[in-house]
Amino acid sequence: MMLPKTAAIFFISFLFFFNASAFDTLKITAELDTTLKQVSGVVEYKLPTNFELSTFEFQLFPNVYFSADTPYLDDKSGLRDRLINSKKWGSMAIDSILLDDKNIGDNYSIEYTQGIVPLNDYQSDQPLIIKLYFKTIVPESGDRLSYLGSNYLLDGWFPTPAVLKKNHEWYHPYYARNSELVSDYYFYDVKILVPSDLMVVGPGSSLKNSKEGESTTEHSFLFGPAHDFALAIDPDYLTEESIIGTDTIRIYYRDYEYSIIQKIKQAAENSIEYMTEYVGDYAYNSLNIVFSDIGFSGGIEFPALVSLSTPRGAPVLSNAYDMLTIHEVVHQWFYGMVGSNQVEHPWLDESLTNFFTLKILVHYWGDSANLFDLAGLKTTMRDMNRLNMTLFMGESSINQPSYSYYRGESYFSTVYDRGALAIETIDNLLGDSLSQIFWKTYFEKFKFAHPIPDDFRNVIVKTAGDSLAAIYDILIDSPISIDFSVSNLSNRRFDSTDAEISFVLNQKGTVNYPIDYRLYFSNGDSLDFKWQPQYSTEEIVQIAPYPAVSILVDPDNKWAIDANLINNSIVINPDNRPGFRLSAGIMFLIESLLSFVGGI
Repeated sequence: MMLPKTAAIFFISFLFFFNASAFDTLKITAELDTTLKQVSGVVEYKLPTNFELSTFEFQLFPNVYFSADTPYLDDKSGLRDRLINSKKWGSMAIDSILLDDKNIGDNYSIEYTQGIVPLNDYQSDQPLIIKLYFKTIVPESGDRLSYLGSNYLLDGWFPTPAVLKKNHEWYHPYYARNSELVSDYYFYDVKILVPSDLMVVGPGSSLKNSKEGESTTEHSFLFGPAHDFALAIDPDYLTEESIIGTDTIRIYYRDYEYSIIQKIKQAAENSIEYMTEYVGDYAYNSLNIVFSDIGFSGGIEFPALVSLSTPRGAPVLSNAYDMLTIHEVVHQWFYGMVGSNQVEHPWLDESLTNFFTLKILVHYWGDSANLFDLAGLKTTMRDMNRLNMTLFMGESSINQPSYSYYRGESYFSTVYDRGALAIETIDNLLGDSLSQIFWKTYFEKFKFAHPIPDDFRNVIVKTAGDSLAAIYDILIDSPISIDFSVSNLSNRRFDSTDAEISFVLNQKGTVNYPIDYRLYFSNGDSLDFKWQPQYSTEEIVQIAPYPAVSILVDPDNKWAIDANLINNSIVINPDNRPGFRLSAGIMFLIESLLSFVGGI
């Protein structure tokens, strides 16, 4: 567990410096001015000494809120309109830059979120400390960086280094539509001064330093390794605490949010328990869940910190808020501890997280109506995923940058919904014996690192071989639409003891992988077979003692990515036993339509 003692933190920080990051500790000293709605302070970085750098480059994330024309606000009409109406934009300015206490701030450049400082005259064999003095204006009713009234959500609130790649070049994330904050892993030594009437919630717990009669309190945090450091601030937070194993879950809420607290607590406990067992240990000893007045209905993940919006009516009547909580907690594994690049490869955290959200819902809430059940109208998260997937099926591959999707609906449909079902399909084909081996291997190999899609694929090859890697290539790297179906079932008496059964199996989206199908016979028996598809349509002829009354393709639902379940079965006899898949498919349409109309 992280953060048991201050001494342990710095010992781990010392070791981690040589294994994971060009920088060991980010030291931030700052103050929140609630009158001016700004945070000002200084950030200290230690430059690496094992190679030369011609520049030091850093990120200024708040500049995504600078005007209505920034790439980040493209396709975020709600957020952009709120900022236009309020005129309370956000930004970050650099007041000065010191290198070993020498001012080098006369020659730096800033373009959008990218800052560059030349270092041509400052090579040294000794560690060099660079200090950036900054001022951040917090936008009103933003998303990751936001305030509304006395409630603050601060993410990306201080300048962070650009990502230093293995070839010693700097990488700047392109913060356009659908982008999330990207940074490297560091230990954080943070001190922030805030008015004493405000409660400050960050990752882990803080030390408070205030003197009698003073109007401000200093909050100190030591946290890491992590690739982000966010804070939530509010004067009216109440606290609910829960223990799961050796981990503490703390929920910070206002009195009007109390009705949802027990659901959130249970969902968070279930998530940590499941992910610890199935994937790997949670790296920190606490998880803080806060309510923030962000301008949309949803949640945002940060390392050891989850922000949720205030419940708004309908979600409380369903398991939608449980689903939201599970999703954000699972992000502690895929985004937090395994830190994929959410700009270039968003599916590596969102598709994986949505897949495990589905797994947890099924594990604790069952495989039927785990999302919504009211007056006999039922739906599941998988129903919702499948319907949303079909809206933009075949339009984009899952493996592409977040900013390349031409609108948000396509991004969410592809990355969150189709991505989750593609990962579920791969997991199903791994089978129970290899699934947990795969996830534990992937997690341990890339813990506190930034894997790329090839890393994920390589673990598939190591675990299950090239044939499953070929399915990965089809599902992840192609905009393919997968649909299996059966048609033209007929029986002919072959002789006095046998019947000839003929039918046609079809596939849309070619996959060179065995597909299971099941024959139901007139005597009530059934047999399972495998189809190795070579063509999009094949006629199959079987000889059996009894005629077939029904055929069901993919009877165990391994191919979650299958876009249409209605055509997976065919019935030649009005026997309600083998016809269950057809009726289930019709029910699926009704349930999915409900979930879609509900906007959950």
